[in-house]
Amino acid sequence: MGTTKTANFILFYTDIEGSTQIAKSLGRDYAVVLDKHNQVITSNIKKFEGKIIDRTGDGFFIIFKEPL
Repeated sequence: MGTTKTANFILFYTDIEGSTQIAKSLGRDYAVVLDKHNQVITSNIKKFEGKIIDRTGDGFFIIFKEPL
């Protein structure tokens, strides 16, 4: 029989809860908030050696090799 390889990963998903309502109330200022959010997320992905698997709207799907 063949050998089975296993690996452990941390799957991490982010989402700004209520982002549609927040965007409506902030109007054009929401772009500034979203940009800051994205900067914080991406800088921490790099810091902790993660990898972005997918992005949808304001959400990130990220994988890490080790628990943070």
